[in-house]
Amino acid sequence: MKNLEHFKRFNDVIQSVLEPGNPEYKSLSGYVGRLLIQFKLRGTYEIAEIINIAYCRGIDAIDAGKEIYNPVAWLKRTCLHVIHELSRSRKKVQSLDEEGAPQPSVDDSALVEEMMQVDLKTIRLALDELSPSDRKLLRMRVIEGSSWREISHELALVTGGEPDKEGTLRQRGYRSLLRLREIYDDIRPEQKNYDA
Repeated sequence: MKNLEHFKRFNDVIQSVLEPGNPEYKSLSGYVGRLLIQFKLRGTYEIAEIINIAYCRGIDAIDAGKEIYNPVAWLKRTCLHVIHELSRSRKKVQSLDEEGAPQPSVDDSALVEEMMQVDLKTIRLALDELSPSDRKLLRMRVIEGSSWREISHELALVTGGEPDKEGTLRQRGYRSLLRLREIYDDIRPEQKNYDA
């Protein structure tokens, strides 16, 4: 259970940082934006993409038993590592192109695109397993970046009831993410076998 508690703390801190108007988010996105420019990856990758990759690495690290004591600092450092890895991969591909090395039958971008499509399909299948209200909550929070207050009022309009407290919604969002992760992990091996 220690991992679940650690995941919850990590998730709560990161979700709080990603709240619209949070000065820490402005600092984080500015930092990642400058790194993308510095490593000549601006236009190839989006700030949100890099943050999302780093966040997913945090979840995987916690799953593996790592403790992340300062989530914001860890996220910044991981964003740097992600960008550095992407830059190295790009340079490696460019140097192979310059040397005239034979190109693979499926180029890297097509392979990445295919992998992303498989992941998106799996995520959609996993989302279909959630209740409609949990899907709406996750869509508003993760995709649209709505605040918990906005989500509370929107869900109250849909149900015709009173707005939920923000703390209650946070807990519900946390449980929905955990459930989505479990469903995704169950479906993903089937997708791998199907794609092979």
